[in-house]
Amino acid sequence: FTTGVAQGIAELPLYSGLSYRIICMLVLWIVTALFIARYAKKVRLDPSKSYVYDLEQVQKNQEVEKHYDTDLSAQQIAILVIFILGLCLIIYGSLRLNWGNRVHMQIYLCMSVILAIVGKFNPNETVRVFVRGAKGMLAAALVLGLSRSISMILDEALVLDTVIYGCAAILNGLPTLLRGPAMLIANTIINVFLTSGSGQAAAVMPIMVPLSDLIGVTRQTAILAFNFGDGFCNYILPTSTALMGIISACNIPYDRWMRFMWKIFILWLIVGTVLLIGAQLIHFGPM
Repeated sequence: FTTGVAQGIAELPLYSGLSYRIICMLVLWIVTALFIARYAKKVRLDPSKSYVYDLEQVQKNQEVEKHYDTDLSAQQIAILVIFILGLCLIIYGSLRLNWGNRVHMQIYLCMSVILAIVGKFNPNETVRVFVRGAKGMLAAALVLGLSRSISMILDEALVLDTVIYGCAAILNGLPTLLRGPAMLIANTIINVFLTSGSGQAAAVMPIMVPLSDLIGVTRQTAILAFNFGDGFCNYILPTSTALMGIISACNIPYDRWMRFMWKIFILWLIVGTVLLIGAQLIHFGPM
């Protein structure tokens, strides 16, 4: 979704560049899987090497046997199938029919109605669930709106060109192959203060797009740098609601998580830098 927002601002075909992004995903997946497998092997040989070994011992002593019903009902299977078909329709329409975010929103709305009917929700319950879900997106929507207003103010006040010129002057002093990685670092720093992916796209891409044109970096590479800068950071930032929710559910303190995660984060930055250099070498463009 954030890629779609960024590409819309960059005036690129929606979800273009998919082939190289898939390569990036596979490379990062393999590197991460090998790292985790190595850690798992070390813990298997010596459980005390686990960063949460003492916490797991306490949990085992307090654990009560629980039974869960893991069988999916026909209704739940139907809901999953409808949801997956809806996502497939969005992907097909984006790639073949040039659908934009407005059509995506209409499809999501229709899906929610169909899922409510299949799930046998009454109208009142459907509205309550919809409002509860909308509350979770309210903060992101506000950040997105404010970010757009910032770019508009910068543009109307003729400040945006000055910012772009200053950034271009700095990046032009770097070797061509390191300009993409420099954008990655910049996006990573920005993500510390603006964790919303769509909000960051709205705030950053109006600057990064013309900047990439000035310094000889393709717009697709600039968006890839944004992807990495926005994505990697979300696994270490305490301001990331998704991260804090997940580790809280698993009873993992943030300091223990960081003792494990900082190494993967550094590894991702190194791999991301190599992938951005590769994108620059192949002149990564609309595909």
